[in-house]
Amino acid sequence: IFLDGLAASTLDEPGLCAQQPLRRRGTRYLRLRLPAQLTTHGHPNCLYTRIRMLSVLALSTIAQLTLREKLAQQPHTMPPAECDALRKLYNAAGGASWKRNDKWMSREPCCSWFGVECLSAECIPGFCAGHVREVRLAGNSLRGTMPIELSQLSMIEELDLANSDGLSGTMPIHLVHLTKLRVLSLGHSRMSGTIMPALSGLDVLNELRLEESAISGTIPPELCADARDAVHVFGVDRSPISGTMPLSCFRKLQLHELGLSHTDISGTLPPQALTCTMFTRFSLMHCRLRRPIHPLCHT
Repeated sequence: IFLDGLAASTLDEPGLCAQQPLRRRGTRYLRLRLPAQLTTHGHPNCLYTRIRMLSVLALSTIAQLTLREKLAQQPHTMPPAECDALRKLYNAAGGASWKRNDKWMSREPCCSWFGVECLSAECIPGFCAGHVREVRLAGNSLRGTMPIELSQLSMIEELDLANSDGLSGTMPIHLVHLTKLRVLSLGHSRMSGTIMPALSGLDVLNELRLEESAISGTIPPELCADARDAVHVFGVDRSPISGTMPLSCFRKLQLHELGLSHTDISGTLPPQALTCTMFTRFSLMHCRLRRPIHPLCHT
């Protein structure tokens, strides 16, 4: 509990000590009435109340300082490089014209910026601890490129910059350093380049969304290598992707969503793909895959 203001006392009704709240930095915090039996001689006496409130304020101040010192000593205190990476993203992707850029580039902790979530974040005014865990700015009118400094977000698990048709450039090779990344969503943008085989080094990446982007080339079989966790969601609908869908991706039977519609993906579906009991979305319209699709997979 943090108190930033004290109340000034005035006499109100007989036997009561009325507290009229003061404002400090435009915020109202407390209204208190003290029964007369807690005062001396049956007359209102607010000295007791003042002393108690001062004690609470002193304790809260000590608590803030203690927490600040504790957070500063923790090994997961946010490195300055992570905040700097977010600032670079703001500048490179036209942050001033985003639909929402609440608190971005302000003195507020980076963890409180719109679309940013931190891992084990503990915040007090002017200080915040915790690594960046998620950056979710989908549909926020990003316009520009992805800075290479995003590779500084060493603990990030989700990077969602989708639905921004002004986002262009190639997928930064430095993304392969984000070893904790589970979700990468760059669909519905003008991002170009190829699906890098090096992405297979992201062992926990299980959701890759590149729909309606300019990403081209083939699907690297390394994405479904036995040494890494299975990919659960894979979407490249309406993108200039070609080649074949690696059989290893079906062998693990872990795909929940597969979107290959309106692509040049070719080849033959393996029998295990035709059961479709594992799929929540299975989109193969207007692609060059051979073999009839099981009736349960018509969506």
